Amino acid sequence: MIDTYFGAFIQKNRRAQGLSQEDLCEGICDATTLSRIENGERIPSRVRAISLLQRLGLSADRYYMLLNRYDAEVDALQSAIIRCSIKYERVLDEDKAAVRERAMRHLDQLEDIVKKKDRYTQQFILRSKALLGKDDGNNYTPEEQLSLLTKAIRLTLPKFDLDKIDKFRYDLEEIKIISQIATTYGKAGQLKKSVKILEKLYEYVTTHNQNMQESAGQIPLVAYNYALKLDSSKRFEDAVEVAESGYQACVDFCSYQLLPGFLHIMAECHHFLGEDDKSKQLYIKAYCFYQILGNERDLIALRDEAEKYLGLTLAV
Repeated sequence: MIDTYFGAFIQKNRRAQGLSQEDLCEGICDATTLSRIENGERIPSRVRAISLLQRLGLSADRYYMLLNRYDAEVDALQSAIIRCSIKYERVLDEDKAAVRERAMRHLDQLEDIVKKKDRYTQQFILRSKALLGKDDGNNYTPEEQLSLLTKAIRLTLPKFDLDKIDKFRYDLEEIKIISQIATTYGKAGQLKKSVKILEKLYEYVTTHNQNMQESAGQIPLVAYNYALKLDSSKRFEDAVEVAESGYQACVDFCSYQLLPGFLHIMAECHHFLGEDDKSKQLYIKAYCFYQILGNERDLIALRDEAEKYLGLTLAV
């Protein structure tokens, strides 16, 4: 039976990693519930099962459970919001309002149906709000964003502490939130703190998540934000090293959305390292990938940067 096998699988891997039930299940369920899952006496919800697997650094893509109607509706709305959020980050400023409006409609629908006990969906809603802004169309201040994101992660990790990132285990949504917290500190002018958080998070994902298929998104995401902040800190050699690692993760996991971003970072860093021939090659490669992916905003930024630094003309 799937419940018996799943529970035994969780127990075996938990013990192999030297984790207590309390270490693994904090914020997901209580230890008694985990014990019942491990003994095959209880079938976990889809989200709870995936969170347990991810905290163990295991791929969740082979775990299958029929969705009930609520889970199906939540999953569909979350997917729509994620698509809009990705597009929102890439489109030109004049197109952002329309994309944001679609995302907010889906977000309102999700808020209308979310159950009070569904901390995972509530967490997703808070993270999405921090990214998309307020109902009136204005952005949250960095302080307001940090408040939303801190509230979000503490829904599942009540004892979470930024100074003790290595003391917890995380699922993928929690990793996204911590990465978002770090980038928000960067926007607030606290670049050193941003770099410090991302350094710890990068070490975590490359240690615990490198064998997960879901790492196709998470290792590149954290590596990209980390390399970007290292670049901003003028730590160009370190930025290149992290960007190359993130680029390789994109190739290894066949996940190409952030690949031109890594090329872009490396191009800028090699220019400041006095290696303009290599920089030029990387700018051209990044330009081609941005075109393929339809990333208009970053395409224009790269064109202007290449012309400023190298006198290189790239037609948009």
